[in-house]
Amino acid sequence: MPKTFCVVGQDARQQAAAQQLQRAGFCIVGPGAAASADYVLLPMSQERVSDEVARTLQSVRPGTLLLAGRPGAPVRRAAQENNLPLVDYFQRPELECLNAVPTAEGCLALL
Repeated sequence: MPKTFCVVGQDARQQAAAQQLQRAGFCIVGPGAAASADYVLLPMSQERVSDEVARTLQSVRPGTLLLAGRPGAPVRRAAQENNLPLVDYFQRPELECLNAVPTAEGCLALL
């Protein structure tokens, strides 16, 4: 049985991630089915815990792995309070390297 990802948030990045994960053979569910998820993909850079994220964190099973990009202190604290492991995928060298090129190109375009 394929592993299940709960994808939280509706922006283009979350939608693209959900599509890629589904193409890779994972089952994708929304926040309403978070209790069935093996992993939860949270929106990037949250300086506060949105209502949607708070509800999701309360409904997931203990030990469910949370994945987030640059989570703010409130998100980290909420994960810790709910005994949920949290991985900041922006600290992965692979993503840092791949993200450096478009970031530099964007900076140069602004200059």
